[in-house]
Amino acid sequence: MDEQTLLILAIVIFCASPFFAILVLALLVKITKPLRKQLRASKKFDSIKGDGDAKNARLQEWVQVHEYNIYIHKVTERLYTRNQKTERIISIEVEYKNQNAQGILNCRRNQWHLLSQDGYSYEAESSMVFNRNRTYFGSERFVSPGRNARGWFAFIVPGDAKITTLQFMTAFLKTGIADIDIENAIEQDEPVGESKTGNNNPGSTLQEESARIDKATFEFMGILPDKDIKRTISLAAGLAGLKMLRAANIDLGKHEPGHLLAGAVPKETFDELQSFILPQVQLNGLDPSGMGKDQPPNENKDYVAEITQYEPGLDAICRQKGLQEKQYTFVAAWAALKLVLAGKKMGLVEPKVGLAIMMHHIVLGSKTVPFPQPIP
Repeated sequence: MDEQTLLILAIVIFCASPFFAILVLALLVKITKPLRKQLRASKKFDSIKGDGDAKNARLQEWVQVHEYNIYIHKVTERLYTRNQKTERIISIEVEYKNQNAQGILNCRRNQWHLLSQDGYSYEAESSMVFNRNRTYFGSERFVSPGRNARGWFAFIVPGDAKITTLQFMTAFLKTGIADIDIENAIEQDEPVGESKTGNNNPGSTLQEESARIDKATFEFMGILPDKDIKRTISLAAGLAGLKMLRAANIDLGKHEPGHLLAGAVPKETFDELQSFILPQVQLNGLDPSGMGKDQPPNENKDYVAEITQYEPGLDAICRQKGLQEKQYTFVAAWAALKLVLAGKKMGLVEPKVGLAIMMHHIVLGSKTVPFPQPIP
């Protein structure tokens, strides 16, 4: 019985007997209080539920859900082994496009869920570790009008779970939902982690390969100068950039030393290095949020011309350890990061400054034509 019904009843009774009407009305208000609260809650829920919007969508097609335009490029599945534990990883490559001329689009990891046939749902992982050799989207991105954002999310799911649907959700209030059927669209990918063969040596595992990179890094650090740790970080990072530049197969002899070759190194090469170095930054307790954004001190910005003095030593160490040429970059970058960690431990360099120097010189080394030795 709602408030309107009570009022009508009270008026009728009041006309017959005012005193009796007051007693009856008070009793009815008390008795029907739980029912009226339930009715109000039901109406409120219906009004919230009515603001939602749900639709079905397909892979590799743009779909609009409220202010969001989304596109699913790919869905893959692979096994990931770490610390002798193997997990099933389903990864999705997503893209957002902001076609709203009025404002910035907030794109978030928690907007995506995988749904299984038995009703369970799985959230995307925040760790970059599971996005090996892929560009991690990040927890949150802000996209300006007319621009887009693209990247990968990874989900840990049970081995026996039958994943049927990828669900996108706009927000918790006025929710819009898109359900994408992916049951028959998941591509099988090669395993990664300790069980994956990572180089050209038969029977080699990623764990063994990582051990060789560590050993090469340790030996390489032994031939670097030790007078100025910030300059040594610059040198090692610059050499990592130079190895990427050489791998781009550009005839550097046709260009003047010190000349800048913008765009010489493809984005995929940087992504691969990022996939290697960023997990190491996180695992060692450093904050990666400013990497690529923070600027180094002015006295540590200049190109380190003597990096080619140390290149033959790096090459010889990596060859002796049986590494691929593209992994020479990893060794130099890992050495630069280890120097940042050592500088932090000894109080010689702030981690934020060290990371800024490292990233600056990786980029600078990747686009600067090197100076021949001896340096003029």
